[in-house]
Amino acid sequence: MGIFRYAGKFGLATLVVLTTALCVRLTIGLPSMALESALDRWAGPLAPALAALVIAARALERRTRSTGWLLIAAGQTCWALGALYYSTMLWTADPMPFPSLADAGWIAFYLPTFAGIVLLARERTGRSSAANVLDGAIGALAIAGLGAAVAFGAIVDATGGSPLAIATNVAYPIADLGLLALVVGALAVSGWQLGRAWAALSLGLVLFAVSDTFYVFRIAEGTYVIGTLLDAGWVLASLITAFAVWQPQRAAAARFERGWSAFVLPAVFGMIGLATLVYDHFRSVHLLALALSTACVAAVILRMTLIFRENLDMLRASRLEASTDALTGLGNRRKLLEDLGSAREGLLVLLDLDGFKTYNDGFGHLAGDALLTRLGRRLSESCPADEAYRLGGDEFCVLVSGSTDHAFVTMRIAAAMREHGDGFSVTSSYGFVSIPDEAQTATDALAPRGRTDVCAEAATRDLRGTPEQGRAPACSR
Repeated sequence: MGIFRYAGKFGLATLVVLTTALCVRLTIGLPSMALESALDRWAGPLAPALAALVIAARALERRTRSTGWLLIAAGQTCWALGALYYSTMLWTADPMPFPSLADAGWIAFYLPTFAGIVLLARERTGRSSAANVLDGAIGALAIAGLGAAVAFGAIVDATGGSPLAIATNVAYPIADLGLLALVVGALAVSGWQLGRAWAALSLGLVLFAVSDTFYVFRIAEGTYVIGTLLDAGWVLASLITAFAVWQPQRAAAARFERGWSAFVLPAVFGMIGLATLVYDHFRSVHLLALALSTACVAAVILRMTLIFRENLDMLRASRLEASTDALTGLGNRRKLLEDLGSAREGLLVLLDLDGFKTYNDGFGHLAGDALLTRLGRRLSESCPADEAYRLGGDEFCVLVSGSTDHAFVTMRIAAAMREHGDGFSVTSSYGFVSIPDEAQTATDALAPRGRTDVCAEAATRDLRGTPEQGRAPACSR
């Protein structure tokens, strides 16, 4: 793999020198006219060719070869081939043929680049949620709509010639808008968590799209002049894109934690789309801009619907968690109070484990928690049509709906709350309260005084909670 590393470093160093020389030539000039002419002519094909070398070498050097980066390198190669044909065959042509094979290479740049961005985004984010995908669509549509409103209509209006020439001229701004939209969408899908590699790649591709859009606009108007800072846009974009592949690659994240960006950024992009639609009321924009901006606003509405549904799901989950005992999965005291408040008729069976403290001290808290979990499951299975609860510690209860044989049901439930083993015996003491005969409210049903009366009555009915120990129901304290 050493040859790939050396090739990549050599290509990157050469690209830095080439870009620096071109920027100097376009700002303060070079002492040699021949060198300036050579840079004007050959920097175009050399920069993307070197970028393709750097990106491919780096992608092949890594143990896990990235198909996404290789596709980005293929896009740079297509651009280099188009620029090479232009520099060798069309540089001095008069009149300039349009379209030509150079345009075929330049337009071919977009297809592998688009595919590379998608694959890199998937490698980085893994499986994305519906909310993140919608955020990506909102950002992409807003930027594409704004770009179409600013430049696309003017380019189309200034374009003339044969149908093939018009189609070629229109293909460039559409592809550039697509490139901008795809970059913004990929960033939104990733939760706007920019690593150095993605920040550099995004900057390079955005600079490329903006430079190319201005170039097409000036060509359509007939105002393009060789030797301006615009010529450095593509070269600098190639350098930044090549630089991106050498940055640390952030591992794929299964889930991105998002804060205010989940609301602020979709809202900002939605306002961009809405502003484009409002602007059309005062000054007409191209139909493509209207379609993209309308789709952006529609995506924002869909995103609001999704947020509302997510909030409802979280509210249901929080309510369920607040009314569920975390250890056993049974209802907790809060759930019991809610159910007692709506109960018209039924039986509240109260159970208190005997011997659990000794078991917990002897075998440890983890074993004690496991025992409580098993007993809770048995309690729930013993009364599948009724609600079982854990009130805390070693206290449980069951709310039996409807009228029934109180003594039989109570002893059947208590029988499920027993476990014996080597060196331990855990049983349950119990009592019951009839609703509404013996308790009108939840407070009455759970009050120590009310439970004492019930236990006294239960004792007169010969309802022994632990007959093997000869004890009366332990719901009295």
